[in-house]
Amino acid sequence: MNISLSDNIRQRRRQMNLTQETLAEHMGVSVQAVSKWECGQSCPDIESLPELAAYLGVSADWLLAGAEHDEIPIPTEIPHDNVIRIMQFKGMRLLTKDTYQEGVTIPLKLEQDDRTVHMEIWGNADIKGNVSGGVNAGKGVNCGNINGDVNPGGGVNCGNVRGDVNSGGGVNCGNVTGEINAGGRINCGDIDGNIESCAGEVHCGAVKGDIKCAGNVIVKSE
Repeated sequence: MNISLSDNIRQRRRQMNLTQETLAEHMGVSVQAVSKWECGQSCPDIESLPELAAYLGVSADWLLAGAEHDEIPIPTEIPHDNVIRIMQFKGMRLLTKDTYQEGVTIPLKLEQDDRTVHMEIWGNADIKGNVSGGVNAGKGVNCGNINGDVNPGGGVNCGNVRGDVNSGGGVNCGNVTGEINAGGRINCGDIDGNIESCAGEVHCGAVKGDIKCAGNVIVKSE
């Protein structure tokens, strides 16, 4: 069996968090058959390669040629929508949400645009400019104003937010028209919704909602 084929089947299955049992059930074969594919002891039936490739979110050519082939596999968890996704590559290999390099910051420069554009960043984002829609990020987000919700796995350092903020880390921003839920310290302007910080202090302007905080709270009067 082609070594690239066995390695690529195993690699894509793991990237998609599939068990050998799940793959075997979908392909209508035994778990032992999938194990032999991945160990290079046997090959999938040639007629089943297109179905196998489609299920793993790649082309049959990529399965056979691997990372040396010009075509880049696209993760199947990406929906067909209008979200702009910023991802990391290591050479020709696309790093998934689970394998991106946390220490790498992706720099972006956005021009003014009247269209509402939502963004999803697989990693840290350092955005020069305002975001006309919402932002989802695997780690931290640095940017200007955000005209929607912001949901990073890390901290947020931005301007005004016209939506909710759900952050795995601290939040440093301007005014927020929605709610803030943060895993760290909150330092911001006025808040129209509730505030919850499970691991830090809250320093902010006027707050129209309730405040739940594990640390000290310093709020300016309305």
